[in-house]
Amino acid sequence: MTAGLNCAPDTSPEQQDEHARATHSPHAANDHQDHLALGAATTNAAARVPTCHTVLYGESRAPYSGFSPTVLVDITDFLDDKIKALARQTSQLGRWYLREGYTRHRAADAAWRLHPAYAAQGAAFEAFESPLLTLFPPA
Repeated sequence: MTAGLNCAPDTSPEQQDEHARATHSPHAANDHQDHLALGAATTNAAARVPTCHTVLYGESRAPYSGFSPTVLVDITDFLDDKIKALARQTSQLGRWYLREGYTRHRAADAAWRLHPAYAAQGAAFEAFESPLLTLFPPA
């Protein structure tokens, strides 16, 4: 599943890219074949849509995924909702990397890696990778 994403939280609504897509990385080092296929299909589809200018790959919840974040999205106002949503994934119960403590750690760790000034203020972020070929709008 892809989701619309505000990938420029510090800009006005008029300046934000409303045509970004977030999906699973087709390059993640994990064994979730459905995630890998969805990431590849979304990237392929985005390349064919003139109004989709950015594709962002979300970090796999599984450890050691080979993820290298380049984009941060401020989720400070939504972190509690994210934790509640993850807790409701009954098919994934018991997985330590979906628990509240780890989710909060990841949100803080992303900030410390890419934007320590915001991390020091307690901000929480979701980290994304962007492929080398970002789809820019025509000039």
